[in-house]
Amino acid sequence: TYDAEPPQLTIEQPDAGKRLFDKDSPVTISGQTEVGTSLTINAKFVRIDSDGRFSVKWPLVEGDNQLDFLARDSAANETKKTLTVNYTP
Repeated sequence: TYDAEPPQLTIEQPDAGKRLFDKDSPVTISGQTEVGTSLTINAKFVRIDSDGRFSVKWPLVEGDNQLDFLARDSAANETKKTLTVNYTP
């Protein structure tokens, strides 16, 4: 079966543009993609559970933090998303 559909990728938290403070770092990044998809955030692999869900603690640096998501399925179809959050320690 030929698969030309890019994988679904939903980022539940954090919200894009969110301002975070003090104890908000590390921030929890969570969401869902398709089962069997590989996911990286800023080129680091993230574990996906058997339901396609992911949740990871992510350290922030002061100022804007860009998070680049890349989901790739077994047919090499890709979904890319980017969001930025701002952190003030």
